[in-house]
Amino acid sequence: MQQRVLKTLEYDRILALIAEKAATESAKKRIEELTPTLGDYDLQRTFTLTGEAYDTIRVKGNIPAGGYKEVREYVIHAQKGGTLRGGALLKIASAIKYAQQIKRFIFSEEYESFPCENLKQTAGEITDLKSLASSIESCILGEDEISDNASPALSAIRRKMRRLNASLKDKLSSYTKSDTAKYLQEQLVTMRNGRYVIPVKSEYKGSVDGIVHDTSQSGMTLFVEPRSVINMNNELRTLESEEAREIDIILAEFSQKVAQKALELTANEDSVILLDELFAKAGYAYERNYTKPLINKERYIELFRARHPLLDPKKAVASDLRIGRDYTQIVITGPNTGGKTVALKTLGVCLLMAQSGLFIPAGEGSSLCTFENIYADIGDEQSIEQSLSTFSSHMTNISSILNDLDENCLVLLDELGAGTDPSEGAALAKAILKFIRDKGAMCVATTHYNEIKQYALTERGIVNANVEFDTVNLKPTFRLTIGLPGKSNAFEISRRLGISEQIIEEAKNEMDMGDARFEDLITELNDKIKDATQSRDEAHRALKQAREAEEQMNSELEKLKASKNKMYTEAVVSAKQIVNNAKKAAKDIISSADKYSKGSSDRSLRNEASELAKAALDELNSLMPKHAFSLTDDPARAEYDFKKGDDVEIPELSGEGSILEIKEDTALVQIGSIKTRIALSKLRPGAKKKEKTFSYTGSKAQSASPTLDIRGITGQEAQIEVEKFLDDATLANLKVLTIIHGKGEGVLRKKVTQILQEHPLVESFRLGGLSEGAGGATIVYMK
Repeated sequence: MQQRVLKTLEYDRILALIAEKAATESAKKRIEELTPTLGDYDLQRTFTLTGEAYDTIRVKGNIPAGGYKEVREYVIHAQKGGTLRGGALLKIASAIKYAQQIKRFIFSEEYESFPCENLKQTAGEITDLKSLASSIESCILGEDEISDNASPALSAIRRKMRRLNASLKDKLSSYTKSDTAKYLQEQLVTMRNGRYVIPVKSEYKGSVDGIVHDTSQSGMTLFVEPRSVINMNNELRTLESEEAREIDIILAEFSQKVAQKALELTANEDSVILLDELFAKAGYAYERNYTKPLINKERYIELFRARHPLLDPKKAVASDLRIGRDYTQIVITGPNTGGKTVALKTLGVCLLMAQSGLFIPAGEGSSLCTFENIYADIGDEQSIEQSLSTFSSHMTNISSILNDLDENCLVLLDELGAGTDPSEGAALAKAILKFIRDKGAMCVATTHYNEIKQYALTERGIVNANVEFDTVNLKPTFRLTIGLPGKSNAFEISRRLGISEQIIEEAKNEMDMGDARFEDLITELNDKIKDATQSRDEAHRALKQAREAEEQMNSELEKLKASKNKMYTEAVVSAKQIVNNAKKAAKDIISSADKYSKGSSDRSLRNEASELAKAALDELNSLMPKHAFSLTDDPARAEYDFKKGDDVEIPELSGEGSILEIKEDTALVQIGSIKTRIALSKLRPGAKKKEKTFSYTGSKAQSASPTLDIRGITGQEAQIEVEKFLDDATLANLKVLTIIHGKGEGVLRKKVTQILQEHPLVESFRLGGLSEGAGGATIVYMK
């Protein structure tokens, strides 16, 4: 792609805006140097990665790369045997931590909500070097500050230095408190040339035995190192040299560690820069609602709601543009007010962005083909130095374009044929368009010549288009309409700019009648199209509102359903707890009453215990859950023909007894040593009364069983039976159930699957194995 074309279409300005989103200088540079030269495979991979970054930003924001500072130059320096200073080592430690933070961000839990395997693959290449970073940060405290713990030798040297410093200060402080104090300019201890000294008045130069290291600017003060501390100062300087050497050793050792991890560090940085670049491109696209273009091989372009990326998105009017299927050339006509050129540049920029792997300022579903070359002749390129007129400059450029054309090219021509005699310019423009068409290249050109408009109406493979113009504000709206030529609007523009009506009417009379009728026809057709477009947009808005209302209604229904399921689950759990508590209480009462009755010799006390137990059981019986939450309410209870003296089981009390009397639908039952009245519906035949066993058959709800057979019933009946079966099983604390539905046509199996998927108390389910009924049964696991 020619650099001249990139500059003409202001592609560098667009890349600069995207690059501002990057955190690292390398990512910024890579974006600024993007060129539309990628192959199909590279394009698709780039779009995939950018799309995953786009989705990430949409779900949880941008990657935390803002504080990352590149360290490649430091790593290379260490790799070559150089020693890094503390500041460089700290930057490396910081880079390691930021890289790990970015990796954690990519692999964080909320990221599992959508597949982004390519980003994970890139982030997964970041090596964990936390131990190196921790080691550096524990020893390097600042640019020139090393921790005492960096090495045992450094720690020992600094302990000696602290002790010696204290001794030196004490020694010199004694001069400020002795007879020598009168010779001092101030009562303080200071340093000169790295040695401790005291300030002596110049007139007492010989009164303090020592070495003069400095003099004040006034000459009134001499900074003297007393002879008594010279050895101590020398020792301190020696320790400082040892400290510096030990620090150099420590820094060299860390530099060697960095060199040993050079490959991992540079690979990590490459991954961070790539992710930074991807998220910068995705972030720019996300902020402006850009979309991923489709790349086709059928040699056509379809842009929906396209807009120029350098125009204010709040003011720019989106347009549709199609070329390549029914026609390969578009002639955009209309007034000379800039709208046509913007439409031309919008197409060019969208193609450049798409072929660089960037999202484009257009709607979903926009599809583009790739071009080996895009040529553009846009703007006034008059050359003063070469003595070329505007027309000559354009023709020179177009000549070079025509020499290199083939079917893999797109040509963008602004004001084709302008700058010379109109009739000659129009004829030349038609000839150039024919030549480009015959070469097989696509072309979009702008013009204001009526001859070109008429040519496009009759010639094959070419179509007119116009840019809508606001005659009130004298500005183009940038909305492109394909199929009709544009009107020049010269008279209307002139009228609004102050040209008198008399002059305008005179000009109209001077026009060729054919041209005038042609302009009027264009105006009429454009008005009809505008009305139709407005009606279509209103219909689209109404449809959108209806869909939004439907989505909101569905959302509310889902919320109500979820709330119902939650309340249902809580109620079942509560009922189950009541039943369990009641069973335990009943057992305790019966056991206590029996024990007390047998152990007491006082008959009245035994009777009182039995009465108390009976009252307690009656109270518990009244508290037992009824109807939907009862464990043992049984519609088939009529089959039990209980009589006085029958042995019975009471499942809710986990006990057995015998019937003493029956009154209406209740029975007085003897349970151990106590008597209580219980509803017949809560009784089951005892060991001597059982004449047949009951299991869930699907037609009747029996006591909780782990098996339900629904073969031979309808789907609606199955719905009722399966839901009751699951409820009773839950209250009975059954965890594994079997539903027999048979194979047949699979209607009942599908119905069972639907019920189980929606039931809030089902943990999971599967088809039965060979020994479990195979495909004719479903095994259910309850929560």
